[in-house]
Amino acid sequence: MYQRIILSSLVFLLIPLAIRASSVTPSVIELSSNRGEDIESSFTLINESKIDQTYYLDTISFKSHDETGTPEFFSDKTQGAFSQWIQFPIDTILVPARSRVKVPFNVNVPPDVKSGGYYAAITVSQAPSEVVETNSATIEAKTAILVFFTVKGETVIKAGLLDFFEKKPYLIHTDLRGSYKYRIQNQGNIHLTPNGTISFKDVFSRTVLTTDANSLKSRILPMSTRTFSFDVVGRGNGFIDQVRYQAQTLAIGPITATLAIGEEGLSPLTAHISFFLLPIQLILVVAGMIIILFICYRLITKKVFQHL
Repeated sequence: MYQRIILSSLVFLLIPLAIRASSVTPSVIELSSNRGEDIESSFTLINESKIDQTYYLDTISFKSHDETGTPEFFSDKTQGAFSQWIQFPIDTILVPARSRVKVPFNVNVPPDVKSGGYYAAITVSQAPSEVVETNSATIEAKTAILVFFTVKGETVIKAGLLDFFEKKPYLIHTDLRGSYKYRIQNQGNIHLTPNGTISFKDVFSRTVLTTDANSLKSRILPMSTRTFSFDVVGRGNGFIDQVRYQAQTLAIGPITATLAIGEEGLSPLTAHISFFLLPIQLILVVAGMIIILFICYRLITKKVFQHL
C-alpha cells in the first residue's frame, strides 16, 4: 500500500531544520538509455557541519501532485518499480567535516520494460530509512534528488496548450507590467521541458518586449497538466520610474501578447491575448512639457512685440 507524502519543495520531513548541515548537488538528474542497459551516474554530497557525518541513501517514487508541479512522494513496493532500478555500491556514506563526497549510483534498466518516462527520487538522511519512516514527526530531514529517466524507443512527444491568460485582466494598461499564466497538458509518455517566449507587439507589429516563457526550466510529467506563472515587471513603482519605463517602450494603443512554445519533436503551441496600452504618466509629462513650451513661447513673443 502506498504511503504518500505531499511536498511543496524538494525537501521533505523537514523537522527540525536546525540539525540540517548538509546539501546535495545537483537537485535534479536527467538520464536516458535503451532497454537492458546499465547506466552510471553520480551526485555530490556536501557536509557543511564541523563534525563528520554519516548519511543513509535510499530511493522513493514520485509523481505530479497538482498543476503547480509539486511532487507527490510515495513508497512503491511494486515488483520492478523504477525506484528499485537505482542501486548504490554502498548505502551508507561517511563524509568528513566541511568536505564533499561524490556518490556514484547505477540504473539497471530491465530488458522488457516499456519505453517512456520513469520517475523516482534518491533520498539522503542522517538516519536509516526505517527509523525515519517510523519517527518522521520527530527524527530529522530527508533530502530528495529527483531522477527523471527516459527509456528510449517508442516515445511519444505530444502536448496541448489549454489556455493563456492574465491573472488580473485590465481593459487598459498603463505599461506592459502584469501577471500571466498558461497551462500545458502533457499528452505523451515522457516528461517535457517547454521552451518558448512571450512577445508583446504593438499595432505596427513592432516587438516592444520579449520574455522567457519558462525561465525556471520546469518540467511536465506524462499525462499531467502544469500551470506556469510569470510576471512582467517594470523598473520601479514611482512616477518617474513609470515615465522612464514607458519612454523606453514607446508603445501606445492595441498590444498583442503572443505565447509561443516549442520543443524538439513537439508541434508548436501558440496563443494570444490583447489589451489596450495607454501610458498615462508619459502622456502627462509630454502634455506638461508642451504646455510649458507654449507658455514660454507666448511670454517671449509678448516681450518681443512690446519692444517693437
